Amino acid sequence: MNKDLKIIEPRFSYDLEKYDNSFIPFEEDTVSNKIFESITFENINYEYKDFSGCIFKNCVFKNVKLGKFTFEDIIFENCDLSNFNFSNSGLHRIIFRNCKLTGADFSESILNNIYFDTCQSLYSNMSSTKFKNVLIENSNFTNSSFIEVEFKNTYFIDTNLTKCDFINTLLKGIDFTTDIIDDIVVSGKELKGSIVNSIQALELSKILGIIIK
Repeated sequence: MNKDLKIIEPRFSYDLEKYDNSFIPFEEDTVSNKIFESITFENINYEYKDFSGCIFKNCVFKNVKLGKFTFEDIIFENCDLSNFNFSNSGLHRIIFRNCKLTGADFSESILNNIYFDTCQSLYSNMSSTKFKNVLIENSNFTNSSFIEVEFKNTYFIDTNLTKCDFINTLLKGIDFTTDIIDDIVVSGKELKGSIVNSIQALELSKILGIIIK
């Protein structure tokens, strides 16, 4: 993680215990201080649960919907979270490292102090989500939706944003200079105050119908 960026990492106050199959984690109202490793979770649909101080390593989530959850101080590492439904949830101090998040739904959620590191998150849905202190680095978000998103202290670094939809999302202060932003969807007003390099500016002019001679 870039040391210049002020992203608060997960906090683990206690010794973590390895999950021993003594309970079904998503049926509990609160789960904390656990390590889940090499587990497949399938066909789960719950709301209003809290996870805190946990680490998920090499886990697979299939057909999982956890709307209106609270996730705090969590690390997902080498996990397959494809089509995972995080919608209407609060995520605080979370690291997604080398995870597959294709089709994941984060819509109408709060993302606070989140780090996406080397993730494959194509076709993900971030619409109507509030970002605060979020770093997305070395990741692929091709064809993802960022419609009506609120960005605050958010950074994209070496990330593929090809064909992402930013309609009605103010991009003022967002630095895209190290990213791929080919064919992004904007109406024009969203780009005011964003930071791009000269090549990107030329491509964006084509999207906006500007002819440069």
